[in-house]
Amino acid sequence: MVSARRGHCDDLAPDGRLEGKHRPSEVRGNAKGSVTGMSTFSTKGGLYERAQKRFNVSNGKRLFTYSFYEKRKLEALKTNRKIIPAAHQIILSAAALQAFFADIYAEARKAKPGLGHRALAQVAGAHKLLRHYTMNIDGLAEAAGMDTWHVDNNPAGQTVEMHGNINQLVCPSCGVVVMMTPALLRKLRSKKPVPCTKCNCRAIRCRIMLYDDAEDDVITPEDVFDIMEEDVQQADLIVWVGISFEQSASTAYFRRVSFS
Repeated sequence: MVSARRGHCDDLAPDGRLEGKHRPSEVRGNAKGSVTGMSTFSTKGGLYERAQKRFNVSNGKRLFTYSFYEKRKLEALKTNRKIIPAAHQIILSAAALQAFFADIYAEARKAKPGLGHRALAQVAGAHKLLRHYTMNIDGLAEAAGMDTWHVDNNPAGQTVEMHGNINQLVCPSCGVVVMMTPALLRKLRSKKPVPCTKCNCRAIRCRIMLYDDAEDDVITPEDVFDIMEEDVQQADLIVWVGISFEQSASTAYFRRVSFS
C-alpha cells in the first residue's frame, strides 16, 4: 500500500524507483522470510506450526501470547508446588518457553538479508527514506546496513523495531538490554533462567513483543509513537511492504498517531 502525503508522486521512475527529493516512510512485514532463510509465522512449517507441535497446543499462535506465559505459570504452581518451590517453578516454566525463542534466534543468526533488505538500504543510503518501521524481529535490516533507532542512543536511526529484536535479551524489571551470546544461548536452550546482572531480577527474557504483552514497555517504549507522529506529518508516502492487512497491528499503530 502507498499512501500519498505531502508533495507529488511524479518522482516515481518508470521502473518504480523513487527519484527527486521525496522521502517515504515504510512499514515492513515478514513476507520475505523464506527468501532470507528465516521462517515466517503462519506458513506451513513456520513458527506457529512448530510451536503447536512442541508445546502440544491447538494453535501455535498461542505461544506468542503473554497470557500463555501466565497460564503456564499457574499450571506449574498447581502441579509442582510440592516438588519445586513456587517462585522458582514460575521461572522454570518461563525458561522453557524462552528455550523455544532461543531456537528462533539461532535461525535468525543463519539468515541473510534478502533483495528487499538490500534495496531498502540503498534507498536509505540515497537519503530517500524518512523511517523504516518493522514488525520483524530478526535484525536483518541492520545486517543490510541500516542503523536502528533508539530513543536515547540513536534518535536519528532509520529502522524502528516495533516488536523488538530476537538478538537481544531484556530485563522486565529494570529494562536493561543485553546482546545474546553463545553462553547465554546455551543457558536458554538448557531451560535455565538467566538472571539480570544489574538489578538481580531472577530471569530476563528475549526482547520480542508477545500478543497483549504486559511487559511491552521494555520491548517498545512509548517514545516510538512520538517519532511516528512526527514521521506521519513529514512523509510524502507511507509504503506497506510484505504485510497482510489481516495483521491489524500494521495499521493500528499509524491510526493511533494519525488521529491523535
